[in-house]
Amino acid sequence: MSRCTTGWSQRKEYALSKESLLYPKIKEWILASYPDAWLYRTTDTFRVGIPDIIACVNGLFLAIEVKASEEKKLMKIQEYELGQIEGADGIGMAIKGDTLYWRGREIKWKEVTLEEVLVDAPSC
Repeated sequence: MSRCTTGWSQRKEYALSKESLLYPKIKEWILASYPDAWLYRTTDTFRVGIPDIIACVNGLFLAIEVKASEEKKLMKIQEYELGQIEGADGIGMAIKGDTLYWRGREIKWKEVTLEEVLVDAPSC
């Protein structure tokens, strides 16, 4: 795990999770296709199941649940929330390690652009 130091006066050291190391890579991947995208990394501790990354890309609502490895499973509530987003004509997907899961497809997300992935997405 990578180490990071906070900016607080006591300088506490904490370990970054493998999942946290994926966020900047995913952000870079989204912005490579959609430089004007709006992105937000959620930190909601009051509602379980909210996807880790919420974005608006080219007028589409995009939500991504992030897991460090393909072996990690989504919780039922996370699957439910992604399904609700899809049902509302948004895009709800999961990235587990190197694989993106969306609408029954498994895609090696680092090998394609987000624009290529969203070619079948509804337009605004």
